Amino acid sequence: MRKLLLVSLFAGTLVLYSCQPAVKKESGPTGAAEDGTYTVLTDSSTIFWKGSMLNIYDHYGYIRIKSGSFTVSNNSVVSGNFEVDMKSISPTDENYSEKTPKQYLVAHLSSADFFAVDSFPVATFVVEKMNADTLYGRFTVRGRTGEEAITGIRFTQQGNALRAEGNLTFNRQKYGVSYSTKMKDRVIKDEIELNIKLLATKNPK
Repeated sequence: MRKLLLVSLFAGTLVLYSCQPAVKKESGPTGAAEDGTYTVLTDSSTIFWKGSMLNIYDHYGYIRIKSGSFTVSNNSVVSGNFEVDMKSISPTDENYSEKTPKQYLVAHLSSADFFAVDSFPVATFVVEKMNADTLYGRFTVRGRTGEEAITGIRFTQQGNALRAEGNLTFNRQKYGVSYSTKMKDRVIKDEIELNIKLLATKNPK
């Protein structure tokens, strides 16, 4: 009888424990960054972009960072401003032909159908806050500003140099980046993916 009572109490304890709500643990960025203000080394930083033709193929390549700086405190980016040179679009995929060469894509992406780079040569991201491993901010493309997030932030500190990486996916329609012809525009995926890799140096105090 005593053994039966002990077994019943143990079983009851397990049931009560299993019914407790799980505690959600917020994870911070991978790696650690020293406190301070950093200047982005534009020649050593990259933005990899990818856009997709629905169920057909992807176009992808690189675009240059024009300038950038950010401040880190307690392993979190607390402020910052980044500029992207929209005239530096450089595809690296192989989905081209003699009729539609790589230069044709660059000209088309640069035109008023898409990024209108002559009128809007710079895109910007202004940091608002960082929560866990996600950086939130105001993203401006083609003169339009929206709230976006850079996710999966990763830090690698190497002396006074800091490597920072993250991903940003935005809906191009939100910023007026679309074909004037609706039928053609529908075959292009709305989401544009960016993989951002920065190398920055810590400013002297």
